[in-house]
Amino acid sequence: MSSLQATKSENTRRAILDSAVECFIDLGYKHTTTALIAEHAGVSRGAMMHHFPSRASVLRASIEHIHQQRLSEYRELMSGIGDLDYKVSRELIERSIRMAWQYVNLPSSIAFMEVVVAARTVPELREVLQPLVEEYESNFLELVRVVFPHWDSNELMETANDLVHFPLTGMMSSQLRHFSPERIDNILRALADSIEMVYRHAGYCT
Repeated sequence: MSSLQATKSENTRRAILDSAVECFIDLGYKHTTTALIAEHAGVSRGAMMHHFPSRASVLRASIEHIHQQRLSEYRELMSGIGDLDYKVSRELIERSIRMAWQYVNLPSSIAFMEVVVAARTVPELREVLQPLVEEYESNFLELVRVVFPHWDSNELMETANDLVHFPLTGMMSSQLRHFSPERIDNILRALADSIEMVYRHAGYCT
């Protein structure tokens, strides 16, 4: 295969995966079919089958694609936040939490949440998703260690990450409840207070 053909093939594959993510967001996992993904990507059914011969194969690749997007987006958002030249202050903690709130509202995170919710009642999806989630979480924690080099305790780092992650993803997924900007601001400040306490207890916060 020539380099031009390889580039075209990779672009087609990327278009299919991007379209799968968009379909998860717009239609939900249940209503996302390979035919709809191909139509949304603007590729033929044959091209779709060439890259992904089954719904399971495009699903697995889509979740891996989402994970890579999320890792890349987190790295970009948090760039410089945990630089060792910075002192761990209340301001820095709150800034990182507000960026984390941006992160969980990105399309990739919304698509991932859609798949996670669907997996609760779809055993074959849960079977595909579980090992990929475990791999993602391991990679994510490694990235957190790089982004926040102040932490020299894995347990404390995981605790701080969980204290931020679970409330924010819960807020993001509570679409039937109204969270005013003021209410969100209050929650983010309260989370910053909690993380500051963890940092201070560990002797990291100034």
